[in-house]
Amino acid sequence: MKKQINWVVVVALIMVAVSTLTFGWKINENKDQYVENSNIETTLRNNMNKFSGEFTIRNTKNIANLNNSRDYIMNQFKKCGYEIKVQQFDNEGVNVSNIIAIKKGSRQSSGTIVVGAPYFSGNRPSVDASDTGISAILTIADQMKNLSCTYDIEFVAFANSEKPYTSSENIGSKIYVNSIKDKQSNIKGAVILDCIGYYTNTILTQRYPFMGVGYPNKGNFLAAMGDSNSKSFNDDFVAKFKKKSSFPIVQTNSNKILGASKEDNYSFWQAKIPAVLLTDTGIYRYEDLYTKRDTKDKLNYKAMSEIINNITSSLSNY
Repeated sequence: MKKQINWVVVVALIMVAVSTLTFGWKINENKDQYVENSNIETTLRNNMNKFSGEFTIRNTKNIANLNNSRDYIMNQFKKCGYEIKVQQFDNEGVNVSNIIAIKKGSRQSSGTIVVGAPYFSGNRPSVDASDTGISAILTIADQMKNLSCTYDIEFVAFANSEKPYTSSENIGSKIYVNSIKDKQSNIKGAVILDCIGYYTNTILTQRYPFMGVGYPNKGNFLAAMGDSNSKSFNDDFVAKFKKKSSFPIVQTNSNKILGASKEDNYSFWQAKIPAVLLTDTGIYRYEDLYTKRDTKDKLNYKAMSEIINNITSSLSNY
């Protein structure tokens, strides 16, 4: 009897280890070709070069870089002709700012879609983690400037999105969400971009917490992650995204996404505002994230350009 119990314990431990640390098991399509868009790629690279080159570390310990990046973001939005708002707040005695650019929709009072990304960085360079999201929304804003859309779009660059402010009341996305509570019912949803630069067609490069069996084993897709309240918005957004090209996108809707409370989308979820996090899944695919090895040469600019093109198309079809 004791031997049987021991075997049960061993099997249970193996199952827990497999379910927790598993790679994806599903063989997904090998996709090496991307839709070429040199204009988007050029704009994206220019933005990336600014954030990963001129002002790499951007936080309250590096005020000059932080202020320079804030000014750059504002200038890029102004070049697009958008209305600019600066949402300034105190962060332990230092003034920091969310930056908001508003593109008016064609139909008055039809609603608002938020497109956001963090622009703060940690205390060490990490290009995919710190630079791809903000570079992407500036590129999307540039692509959208001459396009029409029904809904208003608010592009938001969030402050305080890195430790020690994640999961705190002082994270920029929570400050922003608190400021829109009076018009919450008018928000159709939010699209948050964070870590969108790393893609590979090598098998067994994609991990998942607890759910690898039914998911792709190659890290060549974009993940669209929402909570249960965001399912309808996520369904709609992903359907529009897929119309533009066949770039792989994997959708999930769960209230138990590991690490979700440390991302800007969580501020929207807490307020019951539909929000979708677009991400390459970070450390579940890219072991160099948050290390000195997370450099520009590791990123796939053609993949990012196609993603940006698809997001732009999705937004213009609302």
